[in-house]
Amino acid sequence: MTVFMWLVSVCRADPISEAAQSFQVPTFSSKQLSLVGEDLLSMVGTQEGLETLEGQLSLVYNLSEQTPQRTRSIGNAFTLYYSNEGNYALSAAAEESFAITNFRYFDDPQGLYQSSRGAFGIGRAAEFPLVSDAVGGVGVGYGRILDVRTLVQAQEMFKILDREASAEDLQKVAELIGRRNEYFQNYQYDADIHFYEDIAEALGGTTTSETYQIQQVLDSPLYNIGSRYVGWQAGADLDIAIGDLAGSEDPEEQDGITARIGFGGAKAFMLGDSSILIPVSISCLIVDNAVQNLTDPLPGALCFDPGLSITLDLASSMSIDHSSSWNSSFSAGTSQTYNIFPNTSVQALKLFAGVQSNAALGSKLVWNNGFQIESAVVADEESTLDWELSSTLTYYIF
Repeated sequence: MTVFMWLVSVCRADPISEAAQSFQVPTFSSKQLSLVGEDLLSMVGTQEGLETLEGQLSLVYNLSEQTPQRTRSIGNAFTLYYSNEGNYALSAAAEESFAITNFRYFDDPQGLYQSSRGAFGIGRAAEFPLVSDAVGGVGVGYGRILDVRTLVQAQEMFKILDREASAEDLQKVAELIGRRNEYFQNYQYDADIHFYEDIAEALGGTTTSETYQIQQVLDSPLYNIGSRYVGWQAGADLDIAIGDLAGSEDPEEQDGITARIGFGGAKAFMLGDSSILIPVSISCLIVDNAVQNLTDPLPGALCFDPGLSITLDLASSMSIDHSSSWNSSFSAGTSQTYNIFPNTSVQALKLFAGVQSNAALGSKLVWNNGFQIESAVVADEESTLDWELSSTLTYYIF
């Protein structure tokens, strides 16, 4: 009987399900140039004088654009570092990094898509030689995975105000929540003022007290609303990395190239207050010679080493909202490298699993718990097993 009632509850129509059927990613456009010196100057000394002096200064540019048809982001950072490295001789270093991603759908915003991405880095530290490397890739596919958590957050705001909300009302507020980062880039430290003014208007007006209450939905640990994924997606990708663009004195590191090909897909769906996501991918490295110091290396095993090899990644995750203040998530997966020709064998096997639960009781208790376990078995090597259990508790007695 309990199982039957649960099935009835998860299949019952509600505004969230109705809004999710026509949900679109929010539209926004923002750019920002900032000078950042989080560790601009740090000096430590004793009665003997100065011991250490170090710091850094970065010029950072970010551009973000999104419509249902296209998502584009550009980031660039130029950073200067300086340090006396424990002696009185001041040394300096400089690093330039650039990254761009582009995701474009054609006629249907949940249909055929094309993606491209790239990253470049160059830098030099003190008397060490110049280092530089790059990575780029392209992809094609069909479908789209969407996270409609913003609809659930919007619904919770209407509940606080004790107001009924249609699917259209939820989508209007969810659109603003999805654009929150645009407010920060446009208004900096005044972002929340403008953001919550627009949220209040979309909700139909709020008092000062109600504004603080709806702010808690997004910013307070008293609310733990998990992701709600829907949709499906499948595609293919080709990525190429080039190492040592600056020209190393080591002949083995000069003009190194790594190329990776991959095919993957994912399916996601909601069951009432739960969301399940199942991604799967197959990939291998066509060649693996790049030495990358400033960009992320391409993962995987060689396609032909010694025969035909592939890496299979399979995972699943589930998020459950027991209530607006209590969310639990479960994840598990495996990464397996197979040699499928001429002899079938498993070269490497990795397994992982995790559980996370975050809960709040009233306004006095916040309790977070997590457990992760990972195991790896590599051919001709000893297997490993690592796990971690963590728990944090805050309770205000008075």
